[in-house]
Amino acid sequence: MTMKLILSKPGNGVRFFLPAIVLLVPVLLSMGCQAGKPAYQGRVVAEENRIDLPADAAQEGNWRTRDVTVAYAAQRREEALALSGDVTFANHLLNGYVDIRFTLRINFFDGEGVVIGGSAIPLPRYSIYRPVLTFSKQVPLPAGARGFTFSYNGKAYDQGKHSGVGPRRERGFVWNFWKGP
Repeated sequence: MTMKLILSKPGNGVRFFLPAIVLLVPVLLSMGCQAGKPAYQGRVVAEENRIDLPADAAQEGNWRTRDVTVAYAAQRREEALALSGDVTFANHLLNGYVDIRFTLRINFFDGEGVVIGGSAIPLPRYSIYRPVLTFSKQVPLPAGARGFTFSYNGKAYDQGKHSGVGPRRERGFVWNFWKGP
């Protein structure tokens, strides 16, 4: 009741909200500046996740986690890395889920294993008719890059109401999965 009386007087609402807005503006501006920082920049890549950059010849390999296998081919081309491959989801994501939203990133690290740059890798959308996602991208190499690794995040949707189609996903189960470098 007293709050109602205070805010109902002319000018009190302004005196109450103006300090709150003045305090929030710097916080919101600093959060916006973080958006320009590349994902995982400054983090150390675990030794078992490090992949050395190929010298000149093509390099092929498999990067495996609990959720996905990335079969890749990489070849250094001047100041870029030609990267192609396939993403295959593990069985626990394929059984019972009808829709998977997935983002794959390549992260470059320096001689100390610290992430110095990276890029998202465009992928087609998962479908039960296309369970393997194929990619191909030319990625600029940051100065000082010694190797790369992958990271990802995704969401798997079950057959809840609306079956993951359209803007509403009611009463369905969503499984979030991710892996950093």
